[in-house]
Amino acid sequence: MSCVPSYLCPDRVHLFTDRAFYSQDGKVAFFASKCFQIHDQPMVIAGRGFAAETFAAMENILSLTAGRDTMKVGKVLEIIREYFRRQEPTEAEFLIACATQLGAMHYLVNLHGRSPYAAFELFSPPVPIGAHYTWVHQGPQITLPPSHYVAEEQTDFPALGLEVMERMRKEAGALNEATVQYHLIGGGIDYTTVDSKGVNTVRLKDWPDQLGE
Repeated sequence: MSCVPSYLCPDRVHLFTDRAFYSQDGKVAFFASKCFQIHDQPMVIAGRGFAAETFAAMENILSLTAGRDTMKVGKVLEIIREYFRRQEPTEAEFLIACATQLGAMHYLVNLHGRSPYAAFELFSPPVPIGAHYTWVHQGPQITLPPSHYVAEEQTDFPALGLEVMERMRKEAGALNEATVQYHLIGGGIDYTTVDSKGVNTVRLKDWPDQLGE
């Protein structure tokens, strides 16, 4: 399942990913990062969905953009855009965050066709009128307090992301088309920022999950 909350400011993106990978029976198989920098670019990709399809797509993108470290971010985005347009439907969706000459950006891509925006296309959510940042919450549907929708200039993004991740962690979901529900957000929280200086990731929290449980 996984989840990827992301907050876009004019100069940087704040995004959060969990660290647990699960087997078909809902048990923790291993822990690892789910957010990857695209070589030396100020750009990352994170994904959620069926692990095999999701990570195959990200591996393909890293391969396609290898050796493009001196290329402008806009050109790398075009390579990624064309890659997704050639894909077949599958249970996967992605968030791409980057810093461009015009400021920070984040894009959503879904390969399943159930989102309100077109499948296989990079979609940039609009910034609400009067807001200092905008947000997307890829993950289980949750109810958040009003404070999450008041875009203040001095915002504690780690606190926002932590609360969203904790609430999503409590939601159960099914693997494949099974009817059995599992909790599939775990391991811990990686907090990544992307700006013109590059990419920085820190561990925001470790959850007490155990391999095989």
